[in-house]
Amino acid sequence: MPEGEKSPGEGSSRLRSWFVVAGILAMAAVPPAAYRLALGPSLATREAMALAAAPGTNAVLVDVRPPEAYARRHVPGSVSWPMEEIEAAGSAAAFPEALRGRVRLLMLCDMGVTSGRAARRLRALGADAWNVEGGLEAWWGAHAPPGCTARDGALPYRASPPFEQWLSVLSGFAIKPVYMLLSLMLAAWLWRRRDADLSALKWAMVAFFIGELACYLNYIIARDTSRLMEYFHSYGMIVSLGFGSYALFQALDHRVFGFSDAAENCALVGLCRPCGKRAEAPCGLIRLFLWLTFFAFLLCFIPLTAEPRPVAYDTTIFGTPYTHEHPLVYQLNEIRLCPLAALALTAAAWAALRFRRGRSLVWPKILLAGGLGFLGFSLMRLALLSFYRENLVWFAFWEEATELMGILGAGLVLWLFRKGLWARA
Repeated sequence: MPEGEKSPGEGSSRLRSWFVVAGILAMAAVPPAAYRLALGPSLATREAMALAAAPGTNAVLVDVRPPEAYARRHVPGSVSWPMEEIEAAGSAAAFPEALRGRVRLLMLCDMGVTSGRAARRLRALGADAWNVEGGLEAWWGAHAPPGCTARDGALPYRASPPFEQWLSVLSGFAIKPVYMLLSLMLAAWLWRRRDADLSALKWAMVAFFIGELACYLNYIIARDTSRLMEYFHSYGMIVSLGFGSYALFQALDHRVFGFSDAAENCALVGLCRPCGKRAEAPCGLIRLFLWLTFFAFLLCFIPLTAEPRPVAYDTTIFGTPYTHEHPLVYQLNEIRLCPLAALALTAAAWAALRFRRGRSLVWPKILLAGGLGFLGFSLMRLALLSFYRENLVWFAFWEEATELMGILGAGLVLWLFRKGLWARA
């Protein structure tokens, strides 16, 4: 081929890559944008705390949860006004007596979503209503100042035995830095590779490192209080799983089965008679892929049918107060938004495979890999939280340990098969 001339598929491949990048960025922006929209006019938790506690304040906390939830536990001094009654109020005259004449209403719910809707509703009636970001979870989970222990019983206190304290330190300061360094080394090792599977694995390592770096900075600097940083952590894991799945699909296709290579016989030619590559006949591998895609679609309903529950308690790690928690807003992302995204992508993958033109499997593989990224992350978090809801030390440890094993596994495969993987065609 003359120098400077593009190969026939190079332009379409580059365009497809830009579509994938645009899709990743677009899907990354949806959850934080939706969450910010749901919050409505809002105040940070500490700002709301300062307003409510100021001498002679004219601000009042309004708890919009059902009466039974308010009766079980509420912020002292808050007024109960359930969301159903707020929606039924037609004017300021329908406000409860305790709220009339107040300058500012600070709305509270479990995680700041329902209270955001309440704030918007009351503003439409002329009230100066503000949503408290993070809701009661953030209010009760605000970290204590240095040297303090449990926050006046705001959260249950659970003493951590020395073994669990060492486990927390091992997870955050040993396992995480090790696999972050290993993922960066693997990405550097694969940087110049142009093979579709190795290139996808490279970007899986890059996404993984970026996500874990966000998690580490959140842990070190913000003491796990930055929800945006935790979202970047989660999304890095999702993108990494998606690229890893695509790398596996490409490796199985081109290095094992040989399905997409027109010049080669498929490895399953002895099982499919006649072969769909050589005659007008149904392809067994395509039909299997269709069924597996459909099964992945069904698996998305496992997290969708799970119920989120608040998980938080105080403890002390080597004399330092610490709050172990897995907020409802995280769970909402993990078992609602992620499986919904997985449903959409796996359904699109099935349709792209079922109604494809020619023999190309590129788009079905891309779409299914994206769906598996969301689904894999959702199922992993759901399983860990189900197993270790009462002891989040083990939740964190096994998440870190499985990530380390995943990086080590990828490196082991590359090393064991390096001669074949690095051989030039």
